[in-house]
Amino acid sequence: MERFLTGSMSEEERKLFLHQLSSGSAGEELDAAIGSALQQNQYAVEDTSDVKELVYRKILKGMGEDESVITLPGKKRNSFVRYWWVAALLIIAAGVWMYPLLTRSRNSDPVVQQGTTPAIMPGTNGAVLTLADGSTILLDSLSDGIVTTQDGISIRLQDHQLMYGQAGDGAGGKILFNTMSTPRGKQFKLVLPDGTRVWMNAASSIRYPARFGDKTRDVEITGELFFEVAKDRSKPFRVLLDDGSRLEVLGTSFNINAYEDEGNINTTLIDGSVRVESSSANAVLLKPLQQAELMRGNKKDIRLLDDPDIEKITAWKNGAFDFSNTSLGEMMRQLSRWYNITVEYPQGIPALEFEGKMSRNITLNGLLKILDQSGVHFRLEDTKLIVLP
Repeated sequence: MERFLTGSMSEEERKLFLHQLSSGSAGEELDAAIGSALQQNQYAVEDTSDVKELVYRKILKGMGEDESVITLPGKKRNSFVRYWWVAALLIIAAGVWMYPLLTRSRNSDPVVQQGTTPAIMPGTNGAVLTLADGSTILLDSLSDGIVTTQDGISIRLQDHQLMYGQAGDGAGGKILFNTMSTPRGKQFKLVLPDGTRVWMNAASSIRYPARFGDKTRDVEITGELFFEVAKDRSKPFRVLLDDGSRLEVLGTSFNINAYEDEGNINTTLIDGSVRVESSSANAVLLKPLQQAELMRGNKKDIRLLDDPDIEKITAWKNGAFDFSNTSLGEMMRQLSRWYNITVEYPQGIPALEFEGKMSRNITLNGLLKILDQSGVHFRLEDTKLIVLP
């Protein structure tokens, strides 16, 4: 790795090195070496055509583009500068794909002002379970097994998800409500009493009964969740939102993003059918691969969108960021929730859009190094990220 960066490789070594990168067989040691080189920020790699073509085509492939009909970008499109190749090699090894849509030039070296701030690690599995009596259980500190028993119903952890058993003979007739919440920087999975599977993104919550009644299956949510609803035509599954709107389904899978700071409530249907209802707008019946956008605030119209980007919408559930056609503001909102940071813009939010995909397992510091190559500067003060002009 060092010989490649310093230009002292033999031609045979160079061919082997490029083959390893291209085939994905670089291995953990090379990944670590690339990461170290990027953090040290001490290499300026020669602009060599074969490396450039390999890296660019890798990026296009990661973006889902047809690299066979795309030519390499010229100087106007390529805004990466001195340490671009080190960052790009890290991109290849770590499976990170980031290509900022920027055309402005830069006259200064990359600047990520972090001082002595330690690395901010990515989010992990974790949640808080609040029982009907108000007591709380921190789930990320427990091992698999029975967590508690509530009115004859066992609640247990299994394979990093919370599951509910069937009500026993001694179970009472009252309905007890539990609340699962994920703090910022945490995610979790839940299997509801009816078998419905729920994925919870960071800063989200769901309130549900420990056993469902005879007529409906109602849950209340905030934040972002993905549902795979167990089929039961005799008991419609309903998702209730804090603004009074609701979703009604039978058996289906869908993603709902109801973060307050996103402005709209977006429900994206993967399969099945979902009826989106609002007190101030006509109900909309979603078909597979459609999205309903419900405006928050006084205007609560429901807009129906065909062919939404399902891969982007569900990327969080699959352990990835997908920043396709994503503004800097939207990107930072996602990062603030996942890394549990606050973001400030002393001079306003730059009007930038990005194209890129990356694993959610990358540290914030490593992600900022990559973003910095695109001309967006940051200063990190403990857990406060300041976006610089």
